[in-house]
Amino acid sequence: MSSPRRARRPPNRTGPGEPAAAPAAVPLAAVPAAPATPAVSAAPAVSAAPANAAPALPPRKPMALARRVSLFEREVAIRLAPMALDLLHGAARVLTEGELFGDSYAGSTMLTVDLARTADRISDPPDASTAQRVATLYVRDERCRERARRIALGEAARRAGCSLAAPHVDVESRARGAELHLSVNVEAQRRTSP
Repeated sequence: MSSPRRARRPPNRTGPGEPAAAPAAVPLAAVPAAPATPAVSAAPAVSAAPANAAPALPPRKPMALARRVSLFEREVAIRLAPMALDLLHGAARVLTEGELFGDSYAGSTMLTVDLARTADRISDPPDASTAQRVATLYVRDERCRERARRIALGEAARRAGCSLAAPHVDVESRARGAELHLSVNVEAQRRTSP
């Protein structure tokens, strides 16, 4: 039994020194295609904020509603300082006039305070404006009126030369330039022994 005949390879027809012929090209359909790479979407562009742009404000909070209110209103009160009483009366010039008619006395005591004489002891300017404020506050302050009352009654007793009873004292204050003028009018009766 005869063996199968092998196919004969075509002879190399290149001559000596000639390059060998390139192998036959393989059809493209025979090369498997590479798997497709899924497309990646580009990130959205972020626009840069201008350098001079104002910062964003936080959202406003709603206003709280007052459910309860106070029946009282507070205010700041201005009055003469306690040390001012000693300073003003210590710097005052005292002048008293009065007479005793029978058993009745009538007279007045004038206290004059020049604020310029207290300039080294006070921080307020010793001018007409300060004197006017002191005059307004003095007559409204019970502490000041009581101090003026004691000074005037002592002066009245000295002028009358006797003790006085049932006094009626009226205090007035006014400013003249940088000076404070306190006028204390006194009416009283001679004190009789029991």
